[in-house]
Amino acid sequence: SVLMGVAVGVTALAFHLGGPKVGVFLLLLLPALAAAGPHIWLRRRVSSRFDAVTNDLPDVLDLMTISVAAGLGLEQAMQVTCAHFESPVCDELALTLREMELGLSRHDALENLKLRTDIDDLVTFSVVLSQADQLGLPIGRVLQAQGDEMRDRRRQRARERAAKVPVK
Repeated sequence: SVLMGVAVGVTALAFHLGGPKVGVFLLLLLPALAAAGPHIWLRRRVSSRFDAVTNDLPDVLDLMTISVAAGLGLEQAMQVTCAHFESPVCDELALTLREMELGLSRHDALENLKLRTDIDDLVTFSVVLSQADQLGLPIGRVLQAQGDEMRDRRRQRARERAAKVPVK
């Protein structure tokens, strides 16, 4: 993309499109914009994925809680959730399930989820599930508590954004 910007700038300069000042300006501006473009695009994609994960996680946890309360295990609840939701959270859970199917322990798969995403809510989710698994706590109650906490966090974030609107 930088080379394309240089080529357009050189073409504008060579053919005197808009005069020599415009050609030099394009020769300097287009490569800079072309270099910054992919970084800006990627940053926006990361931000939108982060927002999607943090907004969808409470709903995913609620469905997992209902599935566990209905008698399914954690892995089966994750599969049911992934089948009913189309979300980046479900993509990450599906990848975690795939790792468990390939022989990784639940703890290691959740640790990989934590390292892969680096989103605070998912990190908290994976740590709490690992601890509940190690301590033998009922998964249904842990998922219920996590869902309530994540819903409260989502509500707080929405209030913070709403409070910033008049200032902007």
